[in-house]
Amino acid sequence: MTQGFCIYHYDFKGPHRERNWDIYRMRVKEKRTLDSIGSKYGVSRERVRQIVAKAERILARRAWADAEAARKRDMVMAALNLPVGVLNVLINMGVAEMKLRDFVQEYTPNDVIREPNCGRRKLKQLIAAIEEIDPNVSNIWTAGHGQNYHPTKHGGRRAGEGDAPA
Repeated sequence: MTQGFCIYHYDFKGPHRERNWDIYRMRVKEKRTLDSIGSKYGVSRERVRQIVAKAERILARRAWADAEAARKRDMVMAALNLPVGVLNVLINMGVAEMKLRDFVQEYTPNDVIREPNCGRRKLKQLIAAIEEIDPNVSNIWTAGHGQNYHPTKHGGRRAGEGDAPA
């Protein structure tokens, strides 16, 4: 059942989603009266006013969420909630002070796993930290592998490669 489905995270829910956005558009963009909108959809003037007010709150939340997501993508990698071992890998790569947005554009999971002292566990911890900030960035960065990313299956370093001799 799709009644609770909404296209955007901040949106009207339920079967009247399209109707509510039409009411908002008619009131704000077309400057129609509460009576004319209410009579078209069979709702009261007060209900039209409530729908318009809710639409304005939704749009304000969307603007805030978009700004917050942009701010988080501009965080430096060292500011992520990372375990010390993962942070050391980023420092060794020279990317600890790089912005998250730039990091995911310039580096792949394979680049990270090839670093000395970086194994599958540390890569998964890095992916999890990126997902906390923005799941969309993580999905793009791992090309859909997410938490199931396995370096030996995706061209990364294999066990024993690049390890120090015993």
